[in-house]
Amino acid sequence: MADVGIGTALIGNQYFGDGGSGPVKMLSEQWWDVTVHAVREGKRLGVDIGLFNCPGWSQSGGPWIKPDQSMRYIASTEVRISGPSAFDQILPASQGNFQDVAVLAIPVTKADEKTLAKRNPEISCKPTVEDANHLVDGDPDTGALLALSKKQRQQQIDIKVGEPFTARTVILRPSKGFFREGNRFGVGGWKV
Repeated sequence: MADVGIGTALIGNQYFGDGGSGPVKMLSEQWWDVTVHAVREGKRLGVDIGLFNCPGWSQSGGPWIKPDQSMRYIASTEVRISGPSAFDQILPASQGNFQDVAVLAIPVTKADEKTLAKRNPEISCKPTVEDANHLVDGDPDTGALLALSKKQRQQQIDIKVGEPFTARTVILRPSKGFFREGNRFGVGGWKV
């Protein structure tokens, strides 16, 4: 995990009653030994190890959980309209088993519609990133390699634009065909 840049792992302790508990009894001496070893080994390799206990409801599920009690994810749809006007339409539904949580109407100005790429951003990176301009060009088919190693685990990216603006969302995603080249990782453009 450390070799590919994963900095955190969680150990989930789950027990479902009869059977399925595994060869090491939870909270036994052997369990403490392997858990302490995992945390120490994570520290040695630079991977933070966290723990959570779960009887099967909040994170791991189980056959006793009804679909309407199960874990959910938030999905969203967006409809842009020009106003002022009355909106009297049915919003597009998410796929699969879902329930409505909220409908938000957010006024936007013409300035809000201007993407980061259209604001002529200047980008600088420490350590230096070749083709760093691809991180802010708005093109999902371009990317840049971040020079991360076991010793150098931080990447600073500074973005400057000519005038202040409100960034409602910043997304950094692996580039299409995410790849690794030596100790560098392919990362796609930011979407703001």
